[in-house]
Amino acid sequence: MEKRLILLSNDDGFDSEGIKVLREYLLELGKVVVFAPSCEKSASSHSITLRREISVKEVEKDIYAVEGTPVDSILIGIYGVLQKKPDLVVSGINLGQNLGEDVFYSGTVAAAREGAMYGVPALAVSLYLDREDKVKHYETAAHFAQKIARFLLTHRLNGELLNV
Repeated sequence: MEKRLILLSNDDGFDSEGIKVLREYLLELGKVVVFAPSCEKSASSHSITLRREISVKEVEKDIYAVEGTPVDSILIGIYGVLQKKPDLVVSGINLGQNLGEDVFYSGTVAAAREGAMYGVPALAVSLYLDREDKVKHYETAAHFAQKIARFLLTHRLNGELLNV
C-alpha cells in the first residue's frame, strides 16, 4: 500500500509541544511533513502574506519553519515544496479550544480550512484548557486525532473539514 502524505501545521509554531506530540501519532499513518509558522501566530485567522517574501527553513528532515501565517504554511507546503496535494491536512494541537466564534479567528482552524478549500480532507485539533487543571493533555488529544485522521484517510472525504 502506498504511504499516505500528511501535511501538518498549526498556529503555535513549528516547535510547539502540541505539534510535536501530534506528529508522533500521525507518523503511524504515513509520511508527515510539517509546514508551520516559525513563531506563534495565534488568532491570525485566514490571513496570508502579500507584500513581502516569505522565508522557509527546513529545520529537520520534513519539518519546515515558515516566516508567515498558518495559511501561508499550507500554501507553501502544497504549492511550493511538495508540488502536490497531500492526502490529508492536519492542524494542531492548538493550546486552547476553538469553539463557537473562535473558529473565525483561529489560525489553527484556518490552516485546516485552507487544505479543505483545495479539496483535501482536513482536521483541526485543539485542546480545551480547564483553568483549574494545569495538565495539558496532548497525548489524549493526539490519540483521538490519530483515530479521526485514519478515518479521513480511509474514506477519502475530499474537501471535508473537521474541527475537534
